[in-house]
Formats: sequence, C-alpha cells, structure tokens
Amino acid sequence: MACGAPATLRSDSARAPREPLALREIGTRSAVLHAGAAKGDGLGLREVALARIDILEGRSAAEKAALVQAVRAALSEALRAPEDDPAARLSEYPPGHFALPYPDRHSELFTLIEVTMFAGRSMEAKQRLYDTIVRRLAALGTPPSDVLIVLHEPRMENWALDGGIPASETDLGFEVDI
Repeated sequence: MACGAPATLRSDSARAPREPLALREIGTRSAVLHAGAAKGDGLGLREVALARIDILEGRSAAEKAALVQAVRAALSEALRAPEDDPAARLSEYPPGHFALPYPDRHSELFTLIEVTMFAGRSMEAKQRLYDTIVRRLAALGTPPSDVLIVLHEPRMENWALDGGIPASETDLGFEVDI
C-alpha cells in the first residue's frame, strides 16, 4: 500500500480499554505520560510524536508534570495533531549523570527534548514546533537558552502501530506532510 494511503483498520474488541491520561511516577527518577487514541474510535494508539525530556534533579513533582504537559501541548499544537496523541516521558538525572553542554551558558534548568516523529514535516512545521516548545517552557520559567531540541524522523514504515501494522499502511487520521 502506498505511503499515506488509507488502509482497513481493525478494531480489537478484546483489547483492554485505554487508561485515561495520567502522570505516573516510575521509580524515583522518571515519569511517563500515557495517552491513548480518542475514546471509542477503535483506532488504537496513533502517536504522531514521542518526546523524551531530560532534566537535572531538583524540580518539584508539579514542575515535572507541567513540563510534560507543556511539551505534549506544543507537539499537538505545532504538528496539528489530536491533543491526546503525543506521548511524552521525563527522566531526571543527578548532576554527576548529566553533563551540561557549555555549563557557563546553561543553568540547572537546562532541558533536553528529543522528539521522534514521522518524517515528512516541512521546515516551517519544524520551526513552529521549536518555537512552540520554547515558548511553552519559557512560560514555566525555563529560559529559552536552556532548551535544546533534537528531532529524530524515522520513515513511516519504521513505525509499527496497533500490534505491528506499519504506519505507512494505515490511515493515521491526521496529515504528516504539513
């Protein structure tokens, strides 16, 4: 099937219902935000993007949750994706486990964000993503100079959805080539 062409989607009624959006602590140093597809759509998980947020230890639970929500909202806004689509995870490190680049220019609020998303976005869409992430984190008190964003863009056939269906062979429900 051609990339982006609609495919027949299966609805797996035996699948456990998706949990509502929830922030959960994993151990003492990581948090994962779980999000499923729109309720009752039968489409399963359709991440337009996955984000990893790396920070130094020291922020409160509320600050960490706000970071995760801000990055998810930025991904949704900038990539024009459903609000509960992007998945984001946060990991924090003790100072000895996370060497800041150019420590004379960065503070303890340095935030590394790695976004993995379907390939095909325009430079305009990528710039919108960078600007939106930086703006949302600045609203939380993270200086723009303390934000580093790295994009990873594997081709759609390198993503398996709904138990192994290549993303290139399914109707995602949103546009990638924006």
